[in-house]
Amino acid sequence: MALGMVDFDDIDNWGRALSAVLRVHLPDSVGVMLQTAATEYVEDACDLLFDVTDRDAIIDATLTLIRSTKIAAYHGSRLVDEEIAAIRAEGLIPLNAESRRHRLIRALSPHPTWNNVAGQLDATINDHGAGSAADRREG
Repeated sequence: MALGMVDFDDIDNWGRALSAVLRVHLPDSVGVMLQTAATEYVEDACDLLFDVTDRDAIIDATLTLIRSTKIAAYHGSRLVDEEIAAIRAEGLIPLNAESRRHRLIRALSPHPTWNNVAGQLDATINDHGAGSAADRREG
């Protein structure tokens, strides 16, 4: 199944294409196995999948599909001129709350209760940053 473009917001489109590409590499029982496993983290589901399949074949098939098309990308915020210039120069980078502290302050500080909660920003970043319960499992 050929794709003109992958828009990750349109899983009905790319999900069917990915399923078709991967189907030949997966046992028929994989869907039931993953559903009944009720994993807490996506990494655990990935580990289960790779236990019953050829990991390299899954990765190669997925990369082949991705490389055969264009990817639609969206940036969900308003950017200031310096951020637009940085994206043009460096490309998009993974979100990281710690490195975006200044942007968070700029976005949140106009709120009327900001002065009451501003001191909690560091703790909130730590609670929701890399390795926290809100993030992926460490290790």
